[in-house]
Amino acid sequence: MASIETLKKGFVPIYNDGLRLYQFIGHVIDFTKLNENSLIIDAGASIGKFTEELRKISETNQSKVLCIEPSHSNFNKLKNNINLGNIEIINKALMDNIKDKVIFTEFKGELKDDDNFYYHEWGNIKNLYKNSETIIMNKIEYIDYEVYTINLYNIIDKYGFIDYLKMDIEGSEYDVIDNINNELANKIDQISIEIHEPLYKYPILIDKLKELKFKVILFDDPAIVNKVSEIYAYK
Repeated sequence: MASIETLKKGFVPIYNDGLRLYQFIGHVIDFTKLNENSLIIDAGASIGKFTEELRKISETNQSKVLCIEPSHSNFNKLKNNINLGNIEIINKALMDNIKDKVIFTEFKGELKDDDNFYYHEWGNIKNLYKNSETIIMNKIEYIDYEVYTINLYNIIDKYGFIDYLKMDIEGSEYDVIDNINNELANKIDQISIEIHEPLYKYPILIDKLKELKFKVILFDDPAIVNKVSEIYAYK
């Protein structure tokens, strides 16, 4: 059986705040905080790139990985891409504990990046982009549909302590973090959050996490100067 050290090959090592962290497609994790029975949450799992790396680790130390993805099209691809093993996949949106269902907007179309057009599929529950110039000019298609939600209270009630929580949930991170109380925070060991619009609000996340007794490290977007793209919080 391969060691966890061998399975870190997809991750880039980072030394920060006296910690040896690892980063993969932007998301940050401290492997030393995982144990034989860890619970890992991949919220906003998309089609499974990050999950696939975590799967290798879960096969080594029996950690359970819970994937949460609201997009129907992404979820179908996720099912095909992942060798389940210790992984459970859920077609819901991670939200606060207020809403049972939300309207999810799924976008599909050509986007321009560095003078090259590429086909892209993405979605959100905030309806931030429907009237944006990018959507209108590029004639991006979108559909709305209802999805069920799940919250951190549901997860902890069913599965117990969360050793690692990764969130890439297209702006819903603000509601999810705002809804965490001290009791819940004591049942989460480390969090990696990808920051989305509205970007001016991310300091609110930092203040809330510190209020909940997390230590916080910020990571900049390597492509954009002085733009925070990821928050790593740990106990």
